[in-house]
Amino acid sequence: PHKLAPGQLAGTAPLLTGATVPASKAWKVTSIILVNDTTSAVTATLHLVPSGGSADDTNILIKAKSIPVDGSCLIYEFREQVILDAGDAIYGLASVASQCTYHISYIELS
Repeated sequence: PHKLAPGQLAGTAPLLTGATVPASKAWKVTSIILVNDTTSAVTATLHLVPSGGSADDTNILIKAKSIPVDGSCLIYEFREQVILDAGDAIYGLASVASQCTYHISYIELS
């Protein structure tokens, strides 16, 4: 298993750092952890965006999920296949920028 470097969600839906699948590879996303490290609740939205696409309602994975205060987290472990192909990417946003940290684990398929 691999994991992306942790980062914080912005207030818009940008590409998450390191979250684009390299050429000739595929990823099976195994887990996503979202942590609220502040004293007010935030919501988080994540998109699985196909190569050449953009974040929109057709590729939402998690939509406006509330994450409680002070280090509380939401953990998503995927039993079903969440596969990203070469060029696909993970985008995300939070209701308040820099208040939600993400941790994403995946298995690289070849």
